[in-house]
Amino acid sequence: SIGDAHLEGLTDRRGVATEKSSLLDHLRPGGLAMLNADAPELAPILEGRHEYSVISFGTSDAADVQVTGVESRIDGTTFRINGRLNVSLPCPGEHNALNAAAAFAVCRRLNVEPERIVELLSTFKPPPMRLDVSRVGGLTLIDDSYNANPSSTAAAIEVLRATNSGGRRVFVGGQMLELGAAAAAHHRGAGRHIARAGIDLVVAIGDHAPDVICGVHSVNRRLTAVLYADTETACADLPNWLNDSDTVLIKGSRQLQLDRVARSVRAAFA
Repeated sequence: SIGDAHLEGLTDRRGVATEKSSLLDHLRPGGLAMLNADAPELAPILEGRHEYSVISFGTSDAADVQVTGVESRIDGTTFRINGRLNVSLPCPGEHNALNAAAAFAVCRRLNVEPERIVELLSTFKPPPMRLDVSRVGGLTLIDDSYNANPSSTAAAIEVLRATNSGGRRVFVGGQMLELGAAAAAHHRGAGRHIARAGIDLVVAIGDHAPDVICGVHSVNRRLTAVLYADTETACADLPNWLNDSDTVLIKGSRQLQLDRVARSVRAAFA
């Protein structure tokens, strides 16, 4: 998959695609590459002739393993593969449907029966700190603090947009690292996305927190925004801003250790 990650060294998505596709130089003749059909940067590879086989996955009509009918809720995601297999993942996020499609493609290559793959996908459990949903008292906590880049942050915002618990939606966003000269622009873009997603409270942490707030208020001046310079301050003060009925999503680069913020929220509402 190709996304806005590690841009400090790779500049843009084309640079990401070039770096990732260098892996293909080491495939033996007759080997297999699984590629995202939705990434235009990979089109030359998908369309080219190679000594190895290519299987594509994605939402595109051209995908060998096509995902359609995606519906994401806080308790899971449902979709169809190639219009005939109904898949249910016990984790939120439309992007996880694409991850599952890639896994499906690999398993089929290993001659696992399609129905068995679907059965096992229904038992999938994400690793800790990756859209880990839990109830803490009356509060719903979505801990996605493992890491963050513009693409994964956008996916997390959409997960929060899709929640409907009756309380407020709260986005707690830590700084996204390794973005180089584009860092301020990407943080402002995340703020604009948050403001358009029906979120009720935004909390920004780190050096680029002002850029997030700037993006938020360029779209919605009335949206309540809280700024913290560092994780330690957020741990101490954030629970004071939260209500028992809130749905709170925590997302940030690993270096900020926002799992500490998640623990402070759990301690306050348990």
